[in-house]
Amino acid sequence: MKYGIIVNPVSGKLSINKKSRKLKKVSGVLGGDCVVGGLDTQSKEQFCECARDLAEKVGVLIVAGGDGTVSDIINAVDARVVLSYLPFGSGCALRYALNMPFGLKKIAEQIRDGKVHSLDLISCDNNRKAFMTSIGLEAAILQERRDLRRFGIKGPPAYAIATIHQILADYKRADTKINIDGRTYNVPNALSTIITKIPYYGYRMKIVPHAEFGDGHLHLLAINAKQTDVIRGVIQSFRSDRGIAKFLEGENIPDDSFISKKAIRKLFINEKLLGEYKKGLSIQVTTKEERYLQTDGDLCKKGTEFRFEVLPRALKVRY
Repeated sequence: MKYGIIVNPVSGKLSINKKSRKLKKVSGVLGGDCVVGGLDTQSKEQFCECARDLAEKVGVLIVAGGDGTVSDIINAVDARVVLSYLPFGSGCALRYALNMPFGLKKIAEQIRDGKVHSLDLISCDNNRKAFMTSIGLEAAILQERRDLRRFGIKGPPAYAIATIHQILADYKRADTKINIDGRTYNVPNALSTIITKIPYYGYRMKIVPHAEFGDGHLHLLAINAKQTDVIRGVIQSFRSDRGIAKFLEGENIPDDSFISKKAIRKLFINEKLLGEYKKGLSIQVTTKEERYLQTDGDLCKKGTEFRFEVLPRALKVRY
């Protein structure tokens, strides 16, 4: 099996030189004929063109970047291309959705020794494919997080600060109508409407616990909870320590440990407390006022009507 790695030069906090050094070790695991590309690209268009060229020369195209980078590649290459993933971004929700280990060497070994999985995607207005989308609050959070990065505030702190500030600033809610497979629901005062294939947002935030990557359904969570409940959920989602990491990795924790299993489970957001959870094959969302749609961490479009369809087994990923 020949591997190629397409690397986003601007994704995450590592410099190009540091990325190159780390990728040499990864290439050693994957074999001497592993090809690395993308580091010298100057624009998204160049990067996607480089990915298409590389995909024709290898059996597995490994995307090194964040969730947005993977999304760009999914939309740039042929659906028959087998992809894989090296998390070089910030939030990297996809890392947790694919249950990847920590450490690039371990991830490379998992890719080398793994198999190809056929996963679902979301068609957004028949225009873009994605695995994680939302309408509303997240767009304002993404915009403020970019501003915070200019002041040197990055990673989970930037996301948490932006989220809590937007909620406290009383982000304007919108009455929302949702049609799922012909059934209509009204959600008053919605902060955000999430349509996703994965349970996670970035930084291990488990927002939609029932979502599954390969179950053939779209998973929707329309959030209209009170400000205090949403803030509490965000704060709980960002709590992390060795005990939680062990729990998430599947290790055994004694019930009498400092952080009990019961306490850890409470850290996950209860989707039913935040709003309406539904699943289906086709979803139409109509908002009373214009809202932004974000796909996989990038702003996509602004409007009042949004259509989503499940694309069963449309993504091939080796892990």
